[in-house]
Amino acid sequence: MQEALGSHRTILLFLNKKGYATTLVCRDCSWVPRCASCAVPFTYYRETARLACRYCGRSDGVPDSCPVCHASRVSPLGDGTERVETETRRLFPQAKTARIDGDTLRRAASARQLWESARSGTWDILIGTQALFRREPLPQHGLVGILQADSGLHVSDFRSAERTYQLLIDAASLACSALSGGRVIVQTRFPTHHAVQALLSGNPDHFYEEELAARDFCTTHRCATSPSFQSSEGTLRLSKRPQSNGPQNLVGVPVAMSL
Repeated sequence: MQEALGSHRTILLFLNKKGYATTLVCRDCSWVPRCASCAVPFTYYRETARLACRYCGRSDGVPDSCPVCHASRVSPLGDGTERVETETRRLFPQAKTARIDGDTLRRAASARQLWESARSGTWDILIGTQALFRREPLPQHGLVGILQADSGLHVSDFRSAERTYQLLIDAASLACSALSGGRVIVQTRFPTHHAVQALLSGNPDHFYEEELAARDFCTTHRCATSPSFQSSEGTLRLSKRPQSNGPQNLVGVPVAMSL
């Protein structure tokens, strides 16, 4: 990053997690604050000193001590864009830094100003979540850093790899071309996963083939994340009218999502 800034190239850091930290944790008894409705850990927002559920939006105050063992060692666990921004400003105080996520875009007036400045290339370092891809295309950056690229791979959703791969592609596409000196750095603990490998090789067919094989295996072995075994999913049947000299009717044909 220091090299990019020294050569007057803009930087984009992509992390698809809002807030300061994934949650809080008691260092003595491992207590974690959870949403009473969704039973998932609260996300910690340091700027507003609150805890919030990423699913239902329920919020709570930040405890001064652990409610279970009453210890005072309750610390942030994991990283969010708010924390990345804080560390970036500490390490590169002279750089003009901005953050784009669901929190900074909450108010329409300030969101419009922030987005226009991002599009005009005002910022030396831009930090953001998938909110970066929801409006008009942003200019390309000399360096793109994808933080915790594998964080969305292992959730209970059969589409997790597909969604992760699409986000990786969207983030990487904001880098300048290699001929122009653009670079993409991917931080991952699972470098052999096909979503990461397909990005690194620039070969989407590799992802399609591996993902279709994984879904076929999951369906055959009745994995819990397979849509065939989730109560919220239904069966879709397609058919079309008979045509002369045409193919046979499409009845009960499995439909795959466009990856």
